Amino acid sequence: VGVSGNARRWAPRWWCAWLALRLPRYFPASMVSAGWRRAMLRDGAQPFTVDLEDGAHLDALYFPTAADVGHRLPVILNHGYLESKEFHRREVRLLREAGHDVVLYDLRGHGRSGGRYTTLGVHEQDDLTHLIDACQQRGYMKDRVITMGYSTGAAVVIQQAPSDERVAGVVALTPFVDMIGAIKSFHKVTAKW
Repeated sequence: VGVSGNARRWAPRWWCAWLALRLPRYFPASMVSAGWRRAMLRDGAQPFTVDLEDGAHLDALYFPTAADVGHRLPVILNHGYLESKEFHRREVRLLREAGHDVVLYDLRGHGRSGGRYTTLGVHEQDDLTHLIDACQQRGYMKDRVITMGYSTGAAVVIQQAPSDERVAGVVALTPFVDMIGAIKSFHKVTAKW
């Protein structure tokens, strides 16, 4: 099949985008995070899963705050691209010490959550809404929550917040503005080849 010059020029870019959205099955971070997960469970984390409408599931950990600390709004925290929730155990400790209950979860296709592809916020914002619903049903939060995310997770919380009145605040650390900008930034830092 012949390919026109313009299509030939774009083909490598589309292939790179497809490759970026298709997450590796075995990533070195997943091997490291298993030990961190065990430590979190020893520290009182309560694991739970949320089943999604498309058959995928989210893996999450709930961390109640210490009894002797005043209670503040709960925080739902997620991670960036190619990370897992266990990477943010330090933030969980700091938030709990400040009086926040914390829910830490893996984005779809990351860590222990289901799904083969990431959509960089398209489906993930609905996933976050389902997670908030599940947290309310389990009694982990009442009617208000703070959402917090890094990179891809930051983009998710920014996209989800306007459609959910339960979100009292958003903490977005290193979000990206658009897909092309995110790919260029990722390329510049990690894949100069």
